[in-house]
Amino acid sequence: MLDPFRRALMAALTVGACCGFMLTVADAAAAKTTREHRHAQRPTARAARAALVAYLKHSNALDMRAPGTGFSHSNATITADYSFNWSGYLDSSSTTGDFTQVSASWKVPKVTCTPEDQLASDWVGIDGVSDSTVEQDGTTGWCYEGTATYYTWWEMYPTNAEQNVGDTVKPGDVITSTVKRSGQSYTLTVTDATTSGNSFSTTQTCSATCDDTSVEWIAERPSFSIGIAPFVDQGTWKPTSTTEEQTSDTSPQPITAGPNTASITMLDATQAYFLSTPSALGTAGTKFTDVWDNSW
Repeated sequence: MLDPFRRALMAALTVGACCGFMLTVADAAAAKTTREHRHAQRPTARAARAALVAYLKHSNALDMRAPGTGFSHSNATITADYSFNWSGYLDSSSTTGDFTQVSASWKVPKVTCTPEDQLASDWVGIDGVSDSTVEQDGTTGWCYEGTATYYTWWEMYPTNAEQNVGDTVKPGDVITSTVKRSGQSYTLTVTDATTSGNSFSTTQTCSATCDDTSVEWIAERPSFSIGIAPFVDQGTWKPTSTTEEQTSDTSPQPITAGPNTASITMLDATQAYFLSTPSALGTAGTKFTDVWDNSW
């Protein structure tokens, strides 16, 4: 039987990428056909990726669960929190329009594929902690039919639709990801220093009022129309040069300089075990390691 995630991709291709969908009785009946017939009907990886990016919704933002106890790090107290879909670090403010920049560099982690379709998106962004006005960009590693695919992307409110850019990303590519704001204008930039064809820079305008009340450095298992995708084994994600900037700053600052820094550990749906765990911040507050633990 097709796993639910793959079946949703099949349904997405059937109805097209223009609108939402639901699995019908006909979809269920189709899933009961023979293995050979199912295999013949499966989309190519490129077509499935097109359907996937049309339905990924990072705008579901941070799905928080049960705040934990804080822990002390150098000159800052960093709160430890838990989420179903995020792992990494964030900084938040109660002042609208407080943040103007977020950035990080990393080497693209190699994903380990199983027969199940799984994925992980690594990104930086503004907003998403307490609102859906997200401005994000980064890389995705995805296992489809047991084969790994990697690409760069960006996403901007109010459409909150992932824009797939470069699909020749490889494990080990050196990525620098930045979101920078000036007023309601946002410049989203991803530079692949190893394979330049995956690089991009786009300037977008927030047509509504974007809050700009948080910045994030996140490994995510993205939300899909039928739920949260399984988190692919990407070993470790190691963002460095992690910086942020507030309206009062004259230059980018380390994570530890922020007003309300928090580490985020990803939990399974039963809140019984971890899916991904961030390390403590490095001494300068500009790097950490996020470690994959489980997929579900």
